[in-house]
Amino acid sequence: MAAYTIRLNDIDAAGVVFAARICAIAHECYEEDLAAAGLPLATLLAEGACLLPLVRLEADFRAPLRHGDRVTTAYTVELGPDRYQIAIELRLANDRPAARVNQFHRCLSATRQPLELPPAVRTALERLA
Repeated sequence: MAAYTIRLNDIDAAGVVFAARICAIAHECYEEDLAAAGLPLATLLAEGACLLPLVRLEADFRAPLRHGDRVTTAYTVELGPDRYQIAIELRLANDRPAARVNQFHRCLSATRQPLELPPAVRTALERLA
């Protein structure tokens, strides 16, 4: 699973990662891990047949992340016919949870109509879980 080192531009004046960056870091790790699971989002976007917009986002902050901290990821995935929820757990080196970001996605056609999750998307998401 992806690993990410907290950088200077991730932290605020208090010296900890701020909320918007937690969500961005989680999503960056998700993209990297999805590609490693066989589904590079660049390929999916270039094909244009399937869109996976984010329709809801939640975040729980469990421990502060500071400059130089290294986090790894773990995932929980719930699949529906045309949607999925992915919980991205950011963990510190001692496996202590730092944050959990829940992303809710829909699958839409190029014309923005509900579309069943394609087998390649479903398989890659199952590999993350």
